[in-house]
Amino acid sequence: ALAWKLTTGDPPYVGSVSEVLAQHLAGELPTFLPATGVPEDLLDWIAAMMAHRPTHRFRRAADAAWALSRIGPPVFRAELLPPDPPGLNRLDEPEHSAPPIPKSHAATLDTLVLNTQDTSYFSRRVPTGQVPMGLSRTEPSEASTKLPHPMVSIAPPFPSSWDKGRRRRLQINGAGLAMFGIRATGVVGREEERDRLWAAMKAVIRHQQTQMVILEGASGSGKSTVAQWFCQRVDEVGGAAWAATSHSAEGGPSEGIEHIVRQQLGISFLEKTEALDQARTVLARLGIDSAEDAIGLVELSDTGQHHGADILRASSISGRDEKHVLVTRFLHAWASVRPHILWLDEAHHSHDTLAFVRHLLETEAPAPLLILCTVSSEDVISGSETDALLNHLEAHDLCERIRLKPLNWTEQVNLMSELLGLESGLASEVATKCGGNPQFAVQLVGDWVERGLLVPGDDGFELKSDSDASIPSNLLAIWEARLSELLEVHSDEALFAIELGAVLGNEVDRGEWLDALDATGLEPPEALMSDLLRLRLIAREDALSNWSFVHALFRETLLNHARSAGRVERWSSVCSDVLAGKPAHLNRWARLLVGAGRSEEALHPLQKAIIAEARAGEIGHARVLNTLRCGILESVEVDPQGPTALGSAICTYYLDRQGRADLELRQTTARHLADWARRLEDWTCSVIMLRELGSAAISQGNLDEGKTHLLEAKEVAIKHRVPELPQVMLALCFNFQRMGDMTEAFRNARESVFAAEAAGNMKVVASGYDNMAKIKVQVGELDRAAFYLEEARIRNQYIGARLPLASVWNTMGEIARSRGDFAGAERAYTTAADLYDSCGSTTALFAKINLCTTFVDAGKLLEAEARLNEIAPTIEKLRRRGLLCLSRLLLLVCRISARDWTEAKAFLHLVQADLEETSIVDIDIATTARTAARAAEEVGERDIATACWTIAQTQFDVLKRASDSEEATHHLNALQD
Repeated sequence: ALAWKLTTGDPPYVGSVSEVLAQHLAGELPTFLPATGVPEDLLDWIAAMMAHRPTHRFRRAADAAWALSRIGPPVFRAELLPPDPPGLNRLDEPEHSAPPIPKSHAATLDTLVLNTQDTSYFSRRVPTGQVPMGLSRTEPSEASTKLPHPMVSIAPPFPSSWDKGRRRRLQINGAGLAMFGIRATGVVGREEERDRLWAAMKAVIRHQQTQMVILEGASGSGKSTVAQWFCQRVDEVGGAAWAATSHSAEGGPSEGIEHIVRQQLGISFLEKTEALDQARTVLARLGIDSAEDAIGLVELSDTGQHHGADILRASSISGRDEKHVLVTRFLHAWASVRPHILWLDEAHHSHDTLAFVRHLLETEAPAPLLILCTVSSEDVISGSETDALLNHLEAHDLCERIRLKPLNWTEQVNLMSELLGLESGLASEVATKCGGNPQFAVQLVGDWVERGLLVPGDDGFELKSDSDASIPSNLLAIWEARLSELLEVHSDEALFAIELGAVLGNEVDRGEWLDALDATGLEPPEALMSDLLRLRLIAREDALSNWSFVHALFRETLLNHARSAGRVERWSSVCSDVLAGKPAHLNRWARLLVGAGRSEEALHPLQKAIIAEARAGEIGHARVLNTLRCGILESVEVDPQGPTALGSAICTYYLDRQGRADLELRQTTARHLADWARRLEDWTCSVIMLRELGSAAISQGNLDEGKTHLLEAKEVAIKHRVPELPQVMLALCFNFQRMGDMTEAFRNARESVFAAEAAGNMKVVASGYDNMAKIKVQVGELDRAAFYLEEARIRNQYIGARLPLASVWNTMGEIARSRGDFAGAERAYTTAADLYDSCGSTTALFAKINLCTTFVDAGKLLEAEARLNEIAPTIEKLRRRGLLCLSRLLLLVCRISARDWTEAKAFLHLVQADLEETSIVDIDIATTARTAARAAEEVGERDIATACWTIAQTQFDVLKRASDSEEATHHLNALQD
């Protein structure tokens, strides 16, 4: 109706609501008189949109969007096609590749996630005599001979990607508790698994062949969430329709393949005669003119509710094979209308369903069906008949198995942020407790909400003080029963060994575990390990590898069992001794000391762990550790001028976000703490705070001052053999990059790698390689940059360092953008920003502004300006001069494009002042100034172009990029002429 009004100026129907409804249901359209010439196909499209029968209208927005995008140039035609045209010749024409999509229609295809140049996947038409979806039984019977408008029978091409671009849900601090129970989370993370599912759907459509995916994971790992997202996403882009059924160990009338048949036929709760009539109608529309098929399908799906005449005995299904053939023929007919997904939830509970799936895979007739089976791993005992059936299916050429691993740390924290908006420390605690199991996390937070334990805080919801945040017994009941079964057949010593593993963590390092066993005189319990593997309660690759708990609740049950027997303190003490002094395990070592009751001994490790976690961007972890440390200090007498008080002040410094955002306050505090550390001759703290002084000066653009502080920190570190030396070298590397001295920057980065390798600090080694990659990007040596970056990625991935990994992704974006791969750069920068945000790090600004730079480079100026306006307040607040300068240059490009010369000149003046005051050098500043110069030159703004080319030339000169500098010189000479 809106399209009608837009083209004619008047609505199609007038009158009251009831009168308009009556006119619409009558199916009589008034004369169509467009105000101007319109494409002929637009009239067909409007007719399809306004057809009074639902089966004759577009069933998906994606279908309507695709049909609209294919409409050609306007012609003059003053009458509208009838809604049910008798001619079907267009359906019989051979399908050709889709015409190019006009740029003006690009926005129409947002739902489709289509690259407008990539429409190679199949645009499908419904065969003659078939319609999308079933006929509602409430429609008049004569409608069974009617066909829909041909336009609604064309499905859009299947997109090459499910679209990874997704903004986080907006959280309003202090709001949302009342809605927690009904709030849907959606899928967080799982990109690799979603890619594989999408690829399977593409293969089904491309080859028109049935395929199968087994999606397996622990209970609560998110299998059903991923499966539901996939079905809905494929449906909304027009790729396939879907049907779902569940299974349980007990079975039931609303489960299994029979449920799908009832669902697709629309015969639930009908009398037998009505059910048979409905089945015949639907089958006729699908091109199956068989009374026996109708009778057989109704008989198959009969659950006892089809009362009435005994008409089903005429065709009795003789056995399982006949049933499989009948249902296969029915599903194939559906798939010929539009590809179909069959989601068989918890399929491992039904051997009959698994046998039917095997039959579908082995049927030679082509049919675009994707069978998606979700399976709970702990319900499938290794070596059982069910396990054998699933392995037999997996061995089929048309089947693949996707195993869902626990969510990684970033995904867990993002889940908590998406769901409710927990304070970062509490989100970290939930993530630690839940071991990557999303359902467990949701249930635990749900229990806190129900008991009223959450209150609004400055950074999100926090637990009330003195709250009982233990895991509720109802969540542990099933796991306690499983543990009890194991205790009946295994010794106490075997259980103690597994409890030690639970104390070490959800992921158990075999070397650490064996050391702990040696310290307690225990042996590895091979028999119990075998049973845990058979029951899918733990996972490992082989007998000599690390192992992990499949479900975090089972680990929590073990810890509860040990706690109730008074063994947790002893096990924690043993494990803390195993981890003592290992830099990579500061956090766990400190926590274990606390758990062992060795509180005062834990103070210094806690201090080191807090500083390490905060500097790594893990603010949530740092806050939790600081709470533990403060709790210990309440019962300890502390010298207010002594080392313990100094440690507390440094911890506060790192956790005070507001103070660190205020650069002047940050410098004042760091200088005070550095002097305090020098008086106590605490050279480690002295180096740490001198490095902070240097970094604060660099952020303000005072590069010479920053260099002075960092060189002093380096001298102290060398003289007193402080292990912080590699970190100081990295800070010097960044300072020299900002000054444009890439030779010195690279030398410091390389030396930081050597020093960190000697100290066994893999995290700093990775950061050194990352910085080496950044330098090579700056000077245009992209292949070397990619090499160094891969070295950084491998190490960060191995140790699970989120903040450094975010930096790696950010540099990946730099390389992709330098190579002109703007789509790859967008993905990399978005991933980097998400990782930074999940750490609570303001460094996310670098990735976000790099994303804006990519938008400008790609010509997406409106999107760039919108994103810049989003982050502008934060940049202004932090007063990072480099970011300020770059953001103003980017806005300058946007204002030149908009021909807003007042704003453009204002931004140019600010940029010139920034560069004059700070002497910052950066490749992004250089290339963005060049972009602005070219844009100004194109529209004849010589003054702005000259100023921008001058900025670019100066930057390129310092960076020693000769060819780029020559280009700038050439343009400056031309402008002067």
